[in-house]
Amino acid sequence: MSVPSVRPPPDQRTFTSEAVEAAIERVSARIKDPDLATMFANCLPNTLDTTVNYTPPQDSTSLPDTFIVTGDIQAMWLRDSTNQVLPYIRFAAQDTHLRSMLEGLLHRQVHCILLDPYANAFNLADEGSRWLTDTTYKLGYLDTQINAMTMKLHERKFELDSMCAVLRLSNALHAALNSTSFATEKWAHAIALIVDKMEEQQAATSEDMARANPPYFFQRSSAVPTDTLMHGVGVPARRCGLIKSPFRPSDDASALPFPVRHLERVLLVGFLVCISKSRSLLFASVRARS
Repeated sequence: MSVPSVRPPPDQRTFTSEAVEAAIERVSARIKDPDLATMFANCLPNTLDTTVNYTPPQDSTSLPDTFIVTGDIQAMWLRDSTNQVLPYIRFAAQDTHLRSMLEGLLHRQVHCILLDPYANAFNLADEGSRWLTDTTYKLGYLDTQINAMTMKLHERKFELDSMCAVLRLSNALHAALNSTSFATEKWAHAIALIVDKMEEQQAATSEDMARANPPYFFQRSSAVPTDTLMHGVGVPARRCGLIKSPFRPSDDASALPFPVRHLERVLLVGFLVCISKSRSLLFASVRARS
């Protein structure tokens, strides 16, 4: 039994890249096994075919906007959206339409970070989600607690790799395009906010609990223990220079507070090189410190 082509008809695909289509045709022709060739043709464009909501710039002053849903869930995870488009970065320099879509995704991620840097998943608009009743707070005046779960958020589990995903996409685009055209003022503010929150999460649990309220608090009524955090803050951690991540990339609560694999120091160093090549105003606003 041969492997069937399961791509949507061209007029039902959510996005099409001429460069990606040319690569599919070129590589498939070199694969001797027809089933493997069909699997390759099915898999490579799947994100483009089925998950992209792309709005091109409306005029010379507007920016592209791209929202990428995560599989069968109509919401966008920062981590997943970056990983979903990484296979296409290599084609961006030869396809302006694809480049615009990828930069649009980064602009959307920046919007998400500025909306709530601790959230992991976002809605396209104000659809809300099944997790709207989660107990999660952001700090207000004099460290008062303000309900942070809004209709714009799909979920608010703080996973360090969500922030790293924005850095990774920025770095990948810069490396592929040798350009910092994505480095808007809002982007610089988002990067500065990421750095601030990373520093904030270097604090020991005892330091967080000594405040009137911790900077990040999350609890969910669930029969699954890994779906919520111990005392709303997660497992205890000491200040050691690493960054706490209450949840793992699997969206489960961390058993150990420091996800060393996802601290991505090498990536961050490479990313700061990207920043240093941007406009001096943006470099100053990032305030990146070792």
